Amino acid sequence: MPEPRVRTVSPLLTGGATAIDRVRWHLPLLIAVCVLLFVTGIASIPLTDPEEARCAQIVREMLRSGNWLMPQLHGAPYYDKPAPFFWLTMGAQVLTGNAALGGRLVPALAALLAVLTTYALGRRMFSPTAGLIAGLVLATCGEFWYMARWYRMDMPFVAAMWAALAWFWRCEPRDDGRTVTVPRWTAWSGFYLFCGLATLFKGPAGLGLPVLVVGSYFLVTRQARRIAEFFEPRAIAVFVLVVVPWYVAVSVRQPDYAYQFLVEQNLMRFTSTKYGHSWPGILYVPILLIGLLPWTTFLPAAALRYFPRHPTRCNDHPQTLLWLAAAIPFTFFSFSGTKLVGYILPCFPPLAILMGGVLVEWMDRTAPSRLMRLGAFGLIAMLVLLWSAVTALGVFFIGPGEWISVAVVTCAVTTATMVLCLARGRRGAFLAWAFVCMVALLISIATDSERSGYERLSTRALAALIPKADRLNDEFLMWPSERQSFIYYLDVPERGRMRHLDVTEIDTVAEKLNGTGGVYVLVSKEQNLR
Repeated sequence: MPEPRVRTVSPLLTGGATAIDRVRWHLPLLIAVCVLLFVTGIASIPLTDPEEARCAQIVREMLRSGNWLMPQLHGAPYYDKPAPFFWLTMGAQVLTGNAALGGRLVPALAALLAVLTTYALGRRMFSPTAGLIAGLVLATCGEFWYMARWYRMDMPFVAAMWAALAWFWRCEPRDDGRTVTVPRWTAWSGFYLFCGLATLFKGPAGLGLPVLVVGSYFLVTRQARRIAEFFEPRAIAVFVLVVVPWYVAVSVRQPDYAYQFLVEQNLMRFTSTKYGHSWPGILYVPILLIGLLPWTTFLPAAALRYFPRHPTRCNDHPQTLLWLAAAIPFTFFSFSGTKLVGYILPCFPPLAILMGGVLVEWMDRTAPSRLMRLGAFGLIAMLVLLWSAVTALGVFFIGPGEWISVAVVTCAVTTATMVLCLARGRRGAFLAWAFVCMVALLISIATDSERSGYERLSTRALAALIPKADRLNDEFLMWPSERQSFIYYLDVPERGRMRHLDVTEIDTVAEKLNGTGGVYVLVSKEQNLR
């Protein structure tokens, strides 16, 4: 694909007049943007219920008990997820001295690696500028940005799984004469290495999804014989060396771990609805489209331009792998009995590359494109709507103030400049201002409304009201639902003095309140106070 003409590309996207200069600026720019977006404010906002506070509590119990092998929650084995993610967050917490910063720093770094992997793959499939745009698109997608700042193992899992697919494509033979053929065992060893890391972060899906994507790619591109390459002995040995030691060690310590983790927490979550979070899989369509905002408006153009119609040769249709990498996780989790919004996070990196490719083609060509022009005006409209929504939420959470003027001016200046650039045909400058506008929006959220919103999703402020002396002697009840953040921030030395009562135990609450001992009751939801 030809390099974009310099006269149509903003210096922010090129970084200089020559291709070498452009590439030199790409990585520093991506790293700077990711650090700014993913790290700003993560140390001060409270841990939310239930996921973040639960992870922090598991790490706390690891540190206090010295039992790093088997994760525990409130003294009981925690079978839901493997331990390595908690090891990383524990190390980050020890280094930073801050539980919120340490816990969120690991997903932030994983998101940075996912963005850099996206850049590398986009550069290889299209061009360096396409890789840069793909990385910036991914970093500024609303859902990806949120998950990069969330204390959970979803982002490390996605980063490792995405690295496995990127490594696979990097080692694929090419006909352009620029790539040295990689030995088959080396190629598959790297693939299985990253699959092993993904498996250690979240479970069997770390191996299953990449294998499904690559296996489907072989079938679609009429290379079914290559499926036998999955059974490369040395590569399988790499996966075994990465994954098996911890699983064996924890199974020896906890004999029922294999059944609880593989059957109850993975198979049963996929095949049944006993764990809740069950809704129609078709809802993932609007979730994906909303999660990709504001770049969703360019998805139709990417589909029309790059969706393979005759993918008979892998070298002619590199986008086939990208579509499969997005479609297979989407389809897989759509049929899962248990569904969460973050499950479709693996779809974002490949879609970002596809949109990066179509955007750089649009920048390079002077011919008009009605679909891309509609996407550009749609992008402006989405940015205005997002700024309006964020401003409204800010007024709701923190009230009016001078910050509203800053938000209005920032939105007006950036979007007006985008309209002007579009009218003058400066497509590269248009995209550069779009990224500036979105980065400013996300930083505004991180520094203003996010903290107030997180306070509403956490009980940190309530726990801080309880004197330390009362924590040593009084009893604490949570009714009718348990709040993990209250348990974490209160940190009662004796777990027996903190109890969760269900809706049938309202009489117990009344008895405790009428007793002689000190008692605190955390009542969930305002209507339960009546």
